[in-house]
Amino acid sequence: MEEIALLISQETGKPVAEAFSMEIATSLDLMQYFARQASRLLSPHDQCRAIQFDGRSSYEIYKPLGVVGIISPGTFPGPRRSMK
Repeated sequence: MEEIALLISQETGKPVAEAFSMEIATSLDLMQYFARQASRLLSPHDQCRAIQFDGRSSYEIYKPLGVVGIISPGTFPGPRRSMK
């Protein structure tokens, strides 16, 4: 984790402590939450229970896609450079 925090700091200009607390710690917390809640969140569930047509029903079923890559913007200001 220290190596990743240092890399984030070098790439974004954030202090190492902030890179750890705002990037790594929050990501780990989210991963733990979704790992614990995955079976509940991904289980099939009824759709539109209030409306039924001729005894028919709809279900939402999740199927995994596999690995997904995300490119997100880095909005933290980097190291200040003087304009000469």
